[in-house]
Amino acid sequence: MKKISSLSLVFWILSLVFNANAQTSGTTTGTALPSPSTAGMPGAGSISESTLQSMGFSQEEIDAVMSQLGGTTETSTTTNAIEQTSTDLLQAQQAAAQLQDTNTVVPSNQNIAEQVAALENNQPAGAVFGQDFFRNGNITLYERVPNARVSDGYIIGSGDQIGVSIYGDVSSYNQNFTVNDDGYIDVYGIGRIYVMGLTYDATKKLLRQRFSTYINVAKGNFDVSLTYSKSIKVNIVGEVNSPGSYNIASINTAFNALVAAGGPNDIGSVRNIQIKRNNKVIKTLDVYQFLMNPGIADDTYLQNNDYIIVSPVGRVVSIQGEVNRPHRYELIAGENLNELIYYAGGLKSTAYKRNVTIKRYINNENVVLDISLDNLLKAGINFQVQDGDIITFAKIPEVVENVITIQGSVRFPGTYQLSEGIRVSDVIEKAKGLTYEAYTERAYLIRKNDKLNDVYIPFDLQEVIQNPNSPFNFQLTKFDIIDIFSKQKFRETFSVQIQGAVKIPGAFAYYEKMTLKDLLYYSGGLKVEAANTKIEISRIINIADAIIVGEPTRVIVETIAIDKNLEVSDGADNFQLQPYDIVFVRTTPEFELQKNITIQGEVLYPGTYTILTKTETIADVIERAGGLTQYAYRDGATISRSNVTNTLLFLDKALKNPESKYNYVLREGDIIIVPKQGDLVSLKGAIEYPFVGETGVVMAPFEKGKSARYYVKHYGKNFHDNAERRDTYIVQPNGYIKRTHNILFIHFYPRVKVKGSEIVVPEKPVEKVEPPGPVTPDEPFDWNIFATTFSASVLSFATIFILIQNGNRR
Repeated sequence: MKKISSLSLVFWILSLVFNANAQTSGTTTGTALPSPSTAGMPGAGSISESTLQSMGFSQEEIDAVMSQLGGTTETSTTTNAIEQTSTDLLQAQQAAAQLQDTNTVVPSNQNIAEQVAALENNQPAGAVFGQDFFRNGNITLYERVPNARVSDGYIIGSGDQIGVSIYGDVSSYNQNFTVNDDGYIDVYGIGRIYVMGLTYDATKKLLRQRFSTYINVAKGNFDVSLTYSKSIKVNIVGEVNSPGSYNIASINTAFNALVAAGGPNDIGSVRNIQIKRNNKVIKTLDVYQFLMNPGIADDTYLQNNDYIIVSPVGRVVSIQGEVNRPHRYELIAGENLNELIYYAGGLKSTAYKRNVTIKRYINNENVVLDISLDNLLKAGINFQVQDGDIITFAKIPEVVENVITIQGSVRFPGTYQLSEGIRVSDVIEKAKGLTYEAYTERAYLIRKNDKLNDVYIPFDLQEVIQNPNSPFNFQLTKFDIIDIFSKQKFRETFSVQIQGAVKIPGAFAYYEKMTLKDLLYYSGGLKVEAANTKIEISRIINIADAIIVGEPTRVIVETIAIDKNLEVSDGADNFQLQPYDIVFVRTTPEFELQKNITIQGEVLYPGTYTILTKTETIADVIERAGGLTQYAYRDGATISRSNVTNTLLFLDKALKNPESKYNYVLREGDIIIVPKQGDLVSLKGAIEYPFVGETGVVMAPFEKGKSARYYVKHYGKNFHDNAERRDTYIVQPNGYIKRTHNILFIHFYPRVKVKGSEIVVPEKPVEKVEPPGPVTPDEPFDWNIFATTFSASVLSFATIFILIQNGNRR
């Protein structure tokens, strides 16, 4: 119902606007201004002294503006109608906004990058920033020493394997030692060295000291490495995804060990992770410190039966909007808004800090607080946030207020800074002055009134330039626009046209005292095919009266003479054109450029030939080419014609009887090809040889008069099972096709009479399998009907067979 009410409200607003416009047009009085005028400009016709006063103009400026308007002011009826309409429109917009707010749900911002990373690992996204650190593969669980480097803080214990290498001098030593349950390693020549409980760094120093008593290590390189680490049991409990006891390599830190349990769950803390050893908390881990301070290395190594306890999440605050990393963050004691912004990656440059919105739950109510971060930072106050707060930083509005604009005929139009006391002449100076085509008799200052409507205020630009103290040199306010016209805007342009046998036909700009010869120069001059004494000019003879008085136009046609050298006569040199003239240069009807055809193959002089007459035929051009050679294969000749797919050529008939219909009239671009005599016939399609089960091509010797079936049986082995025998056809070299004739189940295959022919056997179409229908019982066989039908078929077959044989003999 609220959506329907909103639509009704919009229609009601539109009706108010249309009614107000109708009232305004019906009550406004005044006279039209000379060009350039304010006609068609919004608000330009509704300027009154009261309106100018409300917009900040002085009385002297108001008098100057009213003098530009010719003393015409709007009526009180117009002013009241516009003001009432604007008031009603504002109230309606406010009501519509309230209805819209009740139906709008603003989605909360989420860290999309973390969601994608979590989905890739089939893990749900963390509810609090830092939980995804253990779920998206940023940290791994090491299984053995080669996968990780041990820091100096690692504690040596029973089961660890230590490698000692000495190299680089005459001495060479390489040996591995395992720390036994008593905590020492036994080195030949040195004895027992107790290392259990020492750090990795202290162990390296101790071993170098003890080995130096047995081996000279001063001139060589002494290296100690952990080649194998012991396995320990770690208990991970609390708010983790998979609590329990885990056997892991001791080289894993506490953060690595948490990966085994899936890390903290959605209500698990990432700021308060305790490590207990012998019922004492030896360290508290903070994921944020680990993530935000890359220089701080986590060297918290575990020992057997250590406990990692993840407490429930503490104070969680959401931050969204114009921050670099919007999310929900866990804060510990002493941390508030400043730390929250730091964890969120700081504010974006577009964040609006004067008004920060905080949604907070207080006394079972959801309230909204507004704070100014700028004021808090100046006062050095770290605003205290509470659990469940949602802090939103809005975006700074894109609208820039301290600007003015100058547009039109200035050297550098655009937007400039609004400074105190700046006037029209100052802005023109900033724009580096007017252009040479600037129209200075009148310009417009466009200013918004208190209803944010544009009001067009005319002023004398020439007076502003000559006298900076002029009342027209207005002091400007924000959003003012200075609009300066170009003289080109008021210049009426005319054109003339030229068509026909000129090099560049088209429309050209008309100028005063333009002659026909001038237009011919602009159009590139006459073409060679231009007709003698045939230039016509179509002209409107009463163009002035048609424009001023409104009389109907009258058109006449004048003719200009051209001599045999295609030069305009002396009298025409000074023939002056008028606006809207159309010049027609006619073309000589009989003029044509050369048209050529090509003859290729077995003629005495092959090549390109020009068509001598419009009726020249194939026989004529063959004769001009010296006739056919003794090797010419007439039945295989072809003709190629542009824009025609296939053109059949019967060259033998055309040459024997030039008056026959087969002796075609030639066209430009025709290509006649006369091949050499061939002695082969090709077979392709659904034949069994040489591609059994596939279609292929076979070249066979020519045997005159043999049928297509004969060739398939003798040279193609046989028809393929998928062959459509009834559709077998022959393509002769000239493109003529001979098809198979079918009577019932008997096929009369065409005969091959021309060398170079091609026999094509199509394949059967793929039949669609239809579901079986109801079975109908067979009717009893009637022998009488069969005998009658068979006799009639035999008689028809014999008659057609005789007719076909007679046709083939011809």
